[in-house]
Amino acid sequence: MQGCPGVLESGEGFSVSAVDHSQVYCRQLNEASSQVEALCCDVRHGLPYPDRSLDACYSHLFFSIHFPDEELHSMMRELRRVLRPGGLVVYSVRNKEGPCCGPEGHAAGGSEGKEEKDAQAQRRFDERELRRLAEGYELLSIARIEEGSHTAPLFAVVMRKPFS
Repeated sequence: MQGCPGVLESGEGFSVSAVDHSQVYCRQLNEASSQVEALCCDVRHGLPYPDRSLDACYSHLFFSIHFPDEELHSMMRELRRVLRPGGLVVYSVRNKEGPCCGPEGHAAGGSEGKEEKDAQAQRRFDERELRRLAEGYELLSIARIEEGSHTAPLFAVVMRKPFS
């Protein structure tokens, strides 16, 4: 739900559901907003939605958690399952081109500061990897974006589930 407060507060008729592994976070979100249904689950084991039931899925930096390749591809297949035909997946991930990036798209070591240690748990992507993750989708865009002057650049990705 990171980055979506405007949608939640807009009253634009959206039905918003959030998924997180933290029971504490889900409880807090359910208590804080009557416009959001927060569900607790481990998305690596599937999403708690019926086939073809969602119009869109949004994630900010979730896929930058260091998941093995097969888990990433499995999660993309699971998103395809729950999306309606024409449904969108919009997400952001860290870009390999940014600072602190070592081999294989992982953060490079060196500093003992908290920011550097947090960065070490992040996976970073190049466009080739993002195109592979888009397998089975129509890839609408991959855009480089900046989040701040002292953080690694991001990719913003938009994909659509095919209509057929």
